[in-house]
Amino acid sequence: MYEALQIIPPLLLLSSTIVCSLHLNLIHKHSIHSPLFPGNLTAGERQLRLQADDEARTRLLETSLQSGLNYSEENLRPYLAAEKFVYMVEVSIGTPTHDEDRRKYYLVLDTGSGICRYNIRYMTPATSKGVLASETLGFASSAGSARTEFVRHFILGCARDNRQFSLPARVAGVFGLNMEPPSPASQMEGRIGGRFAYCLPRFTGHAQPPSRLKFGDEAILRDPHVKTLQFVHVHGKFRYYLPLIDVSIADRRIGFAPGAFAVRRQGQTTRGGFIIDTGTTYTRFITGGPYKQIMEAFKEYFKPFKLRKAKSTAPGSLKLCYKIPRTGFTAFPSMTLHFSEGNDFVIQPPNVVVQAEEKFCIAVGSLNVVSILGSYQQHDYKISYDVRNKLLSYASADCSRVV
Repeated sequence: MYEALQIIPPLLLLSSTIVCSLHLNLIHKHSIHSPLFPGNLTAGERQLRLQADDEARTRLLETSLQSGLNYSEENLRPYLAAEKFVYMVEVSIGTPTHDEDRRKYYLVLDTGSGICRYNIRYMTPATSKGVLASETLGFASSAGSARTEFVRHFILGCARDNRQFSLPARVAGVFGLNMEPPSPASQMEGRIGGRFAYCLPRFTGHAQPPSRLKFGDEAILRDPHVKTLQFVHVHGKFRYYLPLIDVSIADRRIGFAPGAFAVRRQGQTTRGGFIIDTGTTYTRFITGGPYKQIMEAFKEYFKPFKLRKAKSTAPGSLKLCYKIPRTGFTAFPSMTLHFSEGNDFVIQPPNVVVQAEEKFCIAVGSLNVVSILGSYQQHDYKISYDVRNKLLSYASADCSRVV
């Protein structure tokens, strides 16, 4: 048991100053800026860790969906229990005299989770109890790295009795950004329009600087090539469901039957659908029909190259792998997600495969109950959520250059 801080705002009270834009540093867990920096991992070691973590997270996500639980105070928050995540946000709490005295906290970023309330019991034996407090929340400033912007009188939860939790000691809690009413995205709707956005760069090395999680006016995408989707409403669910209708590998469209990715109710269990989630690393399709057809399409694409199959090092995650010939290989395919109303989301070849130890694997997994657009395939896209109007906007970008 250890003390942890969790932002839990059932009553979010902003200061009297009108807030138009806020920033949070968004940090990859393998970065030197992360409190969990694991050292200089090789590409193979990093991929093994990501695959193992991703498999653990999706197992718990699957369990929560199959359980039929709703988002009450007794609800499972699978991300917190799984201890598996990719990105963290950095905030400061309090108003010390000097900036150097301000303590930083690191919270798991998860668009698939809401924010816990007290007293909480999880589906696992884990429990959390605590008190509510009003404090000042510090954000990175759009005016430069030397400045900090503040939201005063922010109501947060301070956990004092966590049992059977195993979050890393330097991770203070969860910054849940689904559509559940207590989440910051919903609570800040009145002042900053219920908008937040991010642009995830490809991870090129441990020295990569943090990116930004933006709220308010700066979360509006003004690119001329922006495409916008309406979230699919699923009664009683607060995750971000998207209207996927088909998938292409390279330029070959698979041609799924209408409704292949529709949400279906089976008793109290929700099955099907396609969600976007920052906590899941690799995109996943429902086991059986969709996943099998997509893997077959990849196999057909690679068949003319006569590549030798390779075994996946991490069990249970990425199953379709090939050995890289001594002469090299770069002819990787793209993957396009076809959404309703002609909106395409093109995943470029570097985000379709992972390479390590003289082989590459297709960065697509399977799941029994839902399909997911993971964070790996969101690389180099500006992605903006409008919670108020239930819209997702996106545009391709070089996220390493986005500030």
